[in-house]
Amino acid sequence: MDSNEAARAQAEKAAFDLPGPGLAGQSSDPAREIAPRQRGAAEQREQEVRHRHAATSHGTKGGAMASAQVLSPRSIGPRPARATGRRRAGDPTFGEVTLTRASVATTIGRHMSSPASVHVPRRRVAVIGATGVAGQQFIAALQNHPWFEIAALAASARSAGRSYGEALRDSNSGAMRWYCDEAPNPAVLALPVQNAAAIDPESADVFFAAVESDAAREIEPRLAAHRPVFSTASAFRGEADVPIAVPGVNLDHLALVEVQRRRRGWKGFVVPLPNCTTMGMVVTLRPLADAFGLRRVIMTSMQGLSGAGRSPGVAALDVLDNIIPFISGEEEKVAWETGKILGRVAGESIAHHPVVVSATCTRANVREGHTETVTVELERSADLAAIREAMAAFGSELCARGLPSAPEHLIEIHDDPYRPQPRLDREAGGGMTTSVGRLRLDAIGLRYVLVSHNTKMGAAKGAVLVAETMAADGVL
Repeated sequence: MDSNEAARAQAEKAAFDLPGPGLAGQSSDPAREIAPRQRGAAEQREQEVRHRHAATSHGTKGGAMASAQVLSPRSIGPRPARATGRRRAGDPTFGEVTLTRASVATTIGRHMSSPASVHVPRRRVAVIGATGVAGQQFIAALQNHPWFEIAALAASARSAGRSYGEALRDSNSGAMRWYCDEAPNPAVLALPVQNAAAIDPESADVFFAAVESDAAREIEPRLAAHRPVFSTASAFRGEADVPIAVPGVNLDHLALVEVQRRRRGWKGFVVPLPNCTTMGMVVTLRPLADAFGLRRVIMTSMQGLSGAGRSPGVAALDVLDNIIPFISGEEEKVAWETGKILGRVAGESIAHHPVVVSATCTRANVREGHTETVTVELERSADLAAIREAMAAFGSELCARGLPSAPEHLIEIHDDPYRPQPRLDREAGGGMTTSVGRLRLDAIGLRYVLVSHNTKMGAAKGAVLVAETMAADGVL
């Protein structure tokens, strides 16, 4: 590392060294310090939002664009945003949303809307890549949804022109290639499958995409020019104006969608989820980062087979009675994405968290669910009681909102030393809760094991929950 890189690294680290209340004369009981630290971190984030708004709105016409860029869905209350233009007849979800300086001032710091106050207009949605494993999980999450109605399905050209039920059926064996535990509705099976490369952006109000990255680079921008796109692909995660959204962890990053719209001339946007292996880990790291700070993370994954998809997937003879010790590109994704997700909005991009992440990713002979062993070096000392309290309380505001896909808890902590296990715990909270066990401290740091559902929270249903949050906040 040269001197300039070292200086930048030191400056970035200093930006994340947020002294919380009582750090100068810190209490000897870390558990008593959790709430003040978390409140202090939240208050500082809100203060930074106000400062960024004041700085960026100076000289901007009406302050509208600047205020749109600093919108923080984590702190938005039930008051709807002011629309910039009239909605078209028959299309209640059309139209860009911008916040004025006044609306930012009145919404920052509000409690999130209660279930009783959430009123969301029903939206037509489309699933792109509907025949794949993640696409089928989108169908399962959306087919009985109270806010979203499946209006269109799309897949590759070889599936186009047939009904969804026909597209799922293997032409050689006649087997129905449906992967999810939940059966597809007859009405969904009857829907025609369109060619994903040619689907009309006007055919839905919102698009959920589950395609490979090469296809995503072609399909998603064309749709985002007109409509919101929530994606499981990695194609745009590295773009400066694209947030990597994780429910409860960093939804304040969704402010960047307005930057996307302005820079790219889009009416919609692209919001991807992280790699499914990153998902469970960052859910558990966020409360630790807020309460105690993070220095280093070492993670080893034992990943479910569904993460490789079904076509081609993992060959049975390769994985049977075996562990595959390498997944190409996975470890680099986990390390880089964690820094961006745990980072903060800085102007029109994300300043990465300086935490050092070392990942080893393997494929295990498990159908569904990623198991990860995690070792964390904290910046400030903590006992297990304080750590458990921070994790158990995390995400309570999001879970209390009454969003259709939200679980009762984002993190569930097990005392049984033989838990979590993928077979027993992947469906916790409808596949949306990260299960944590074997919490312990040693000379190296904090250690624990987690299980996260890779195709629900880590893919389709997690993307649906992000869309629900934006819909409830009036910014979809």
